[in-house]
Amino acid sequence: KNHTILGAVAFVDSTKSSVSNCALNYPSGNPYPNPDALIEMLSDNGDTATANTINGNSQGAGNGADDGILISNATNDVISDNKISDTYDTGIEGDNFVSHSMISGNTISDEGNYGIGAWWYSSWLDNTVKRNTVSDSYEIFEFDNYCGVPSGQSTVYFEGNLFNHNTFTDPKPLFGVGEMIVNVEQAQGCTPNGAPMVTSGNVLTDNNFGTTEQSVALAPYSAFVDGGGNVCNLSDQPVGYPIVCNG
Repeated sequence: KNHTILGAVAFVDSTKSSVSNCALNYPSGNPYPNPDALIEMLSDNGDTATANTINGNSQGAGNGADDGILISNATNDVISDNKISDTYDTGIEGDNFVSHSMISGNTISDEGNYGIGAWWYSSWLDNTVKRNTVSDSYEIFEFDNYCGVPSGQSTVYFEGNLFNHNTFTDPKPLFGVGEMIVNVEQAQGCTPNGAPMVTSGNVLTDNNFGTTEQSVALAPYSAFVDGGGNVCNLSDQPVGYPIVCNG
């Protein structure tokens, strides 16, 4: 708590560990390998990362931290009120099995790709993503599944997650707002392992995706519930799009 850290913090197999009110910076010219993230919470339960300032110092060149915060095989984690900027890939990434965790009140800017997302063996169950602001990035969300079921699990989930009151501003041109597409893909040599999938009950409510870019891509439509109040591009709704866009 209350430290300045030139490097990364990692919790592994921990319970109720925390890092808060710290300034974490990846130093320019660091001779060590680039970290996956400046805060890593791996195979843990009830860990917290709160009110930290995180600078990946990527400068758009891939030389800094890949992510701001990475959680993986995590349950009951809380990631809140952090300021994350200038990472090469993603502000907050949640891979493998992530359940009953909270990502709230974070300010994420100048990311190389995405604000918040998950893809490597991604399986998300009953998580809450709320009141986060993402700016100057390509996409607010990127959810997918590369390679199939996580280790120790028998099913891929994207079920019961709540996305509430998140805001996307000043998007970088190219990709559109983002995507939540729940399918299993092969990536970088992995072989999809034939996992069964459960995709339902993911609620989007009061999010502001902006009105100038493409609407966030959602698939399958049956996995999503319109909680109302979402702002998105009125002119870019495919037939059957599961949320109503308010201008």
